[in-house]
Amino acid sequence: MPPPLPHITLEMSISANEFCRLLNNLPGESESLHQEVMPDMATWWLESPAGNVRITFRSMPPLRRGALTLPRAYVELDMAALPAQARATFLARFRRHFQRGGG
Repeated sequence: MPPPLPHITLEMSISANEFCRLLNNLPGESESLHQEVMPDMATWWLESPAGNVRITFRSMPPLRRGALTLPRAYVELDMAALPAQARATFLARFRRHFQRGGG
């Protein structure tokens, strides 16, 4: 399987508060997380020995289906500073960390 692209945009069903809570638990022992908040988005830098990842969160209008309302967001992962194998490892860890059950 080829390594993931350096820049990935995900559409996620997650609120800003839940994303922040989960993301704060993502860094490993030798990593640190720094945040910058702007009016319409939030950006984090995950610094690690392998390289840095920029994570950007932008809220979208919620998805409404009858009585059901789901939060939505665009999440951009800029992994250009990571070598190919480190991108694959980070993306797998990010996806596992944000997986929340369901069918």
